[in-house]
Amino acid sequence: MSETPSWVGSKRMKIGFPTIYNYLVDQEKLFTNKWNLLVFGMVYGILINKKIEKSNRTALGPIATITDSHIKDMFDFCYMILNDGRDEKEIYDEMCEYADGGVEKLNKIYEENGSFNLPSLIRDAEKIWKDRAHDLQNINLTK
Repeated sequence: MSETPSWVGSKRMKIGFPTIYNYLVDQEKLFTNKWNLLVFGMVYGILINKKIEKSNRTALGPIATITDSHIKDMFDFCYMILNDGRDEKEIYDEMCEYADGGVEKLNKIYEENGSFNLPSLIRDAEKIWKDRAHDLQNINLTK
């Protein structure tokens, strides 16, 4: 099991669209839990560079209490991608914004198609990621 990274502290992950989480997780059962949707949405939001700023987010729970090592690792991965030397709180806030952006986009895809075509999303991600990685200031890649 992964250790909880030091940046986590007592931070509680916050979501901007609790009704989407209830719909996709509880009703449609597309994700086993809200944490899975959150990290999938966060990675997808970072990939497609979609952020949503909201002043009223609902706390999902303390990040430190996550027991699934894959989810913890993805939180840490996203934090490291966004860590360009700014304050931890700014990076955490941006993580929430990307998660909301990704979740909203995934919900739109689901509403339009009635499903997620994960192979297509992954294929699209492979095409997008190389260019997107260059946009992130803390990743040094040569084009």
